[in-house]
Amino acid sequence: MKPIAAPARARSDAPMTEPSPPSSPPSPPSPPAPADPLSPYQQALRERFPSVEAITQAAQARRERRRRARAGTAACAALLAAALWVADPAYRTDHVTAAAGQPATQVLADGSEIELDRGSRVDVAWHLRSRRLTLAAGEALFRVAHGPRAFTVQAGDTRVRDIGTVFDVRRHDGSTRVVVLEGAVEVSAGGDTRRVGANQRVDVPDGGAPSAASRVDAERITAWRRGKLSFDGLTLAEAVREMQPFTARRIVIDDSRAAALRLSAEFDRDQADAMLPLLPGILPVTLRTAADGSAHLALRAGQGGN
Repeated sequence: MKPIAAPARARSDAPMTEPSPPSSPPSPPSPPAPADPLSPYQQALRERFPSVEAITQAAQARRERRRRARAGTAACAALLAAALWVADPAYRTDHVTAAAGQPATQVLADGSEIELDRGSRVDVAWHLRSRRLTLAAGEALFRVAHGPRAFTVQAGDTRVRDIGTVFDVRRHDGSTRVVVLEGAVEVSAGGDTRRVGANQRVDVPDGGAPSAASRVDAERITAWRRGKLSFDGLTLAEAVREMQPFTARRIVIDDSRAAALRLSAEFDRDQADAMLPLLPGILPVTLRTAADGSAHLALRAGQGGN
C-alpha cells in the first residue's frame, strides 16, 4: 500500500505581525492652572513699573533734553559774553589824588604810571576792554603801559586816546592842554580829532575843537615835575595864567600890548610872589600894587610891544 501524503498547507506571503500589547487606560485630565492673583493689577503695575524698553526710551529722552539744555546754556553764555564785550562795562573804579602841598606819583594795576601835580585828581575806571581815566582837576602826566585794552583820558569835553606814549594833560580856566613827550595821541573834541606827536601841544577850549598842533619843548612845559615854572617864549598873558595858581595876589595886565610881550624864564613855583618884582627887569613893564593888594602890570611908557 502506498503511504497517504498529508495535505499541504497553503503558503501566505503576508508578513507576520506581532500582536499589539493591550492599550493603557487614558490619563486623567490635568487640573486647571490656578488664576494669577496679580492679573487684575497688571495695567496698574505696567504704569508704575515700566518695561525695560520704556525705561531705555525714557533715559534716551532725558539725555536728549540735557544735551539741548547744555547747548541752550552755552548759546546764552556766548550771547551774554558778546553783549558784555560790546557794552564794555566798568568793574572797578580807583581815585588817585595829590595833596595841595606836593605832587604825587601812582603806579596803576596794569603798570601804567601817573604823576599828579599838587591838588590834582584822576579817576580811573577799569573796563573789560578799556582803561578810562578822567582828569577831574589839575594836571597829570601819564606813562602808559602797553596792553590789549585802550587807554583814554577825559578832561572836560576833551578825550585823549593813547597810541603808546607819554603825555601830559592839564585842566585850567575852562580849557584843556595836551602835551606829548613820547609817541603820539589822538585828541578829540567838538566833533574834530587831531593827532599829536612828540614835543607837540594842542589846546582845547571847553565846547570847542582842538587847536592845530604846535611845536614845544615838552620838558620845559612839564617842569612842574621838578617844582618849577618854565617859560620859553610864552606871552606875558600866558605866563601870568601859569603863575596865578601859585600866588595869593591877583595879577592883572592893564593893556593888550603888555599882554603880548614874550617871556622866557624859569623859577621855583613856590617863589611866584618873589618873581613878580623881577618882571620889570626882564620885560619893558611897570608893576604897581593896587589898594586891594592886586599886582598890575603895564607897558612902560615909550615902549612898543615885541
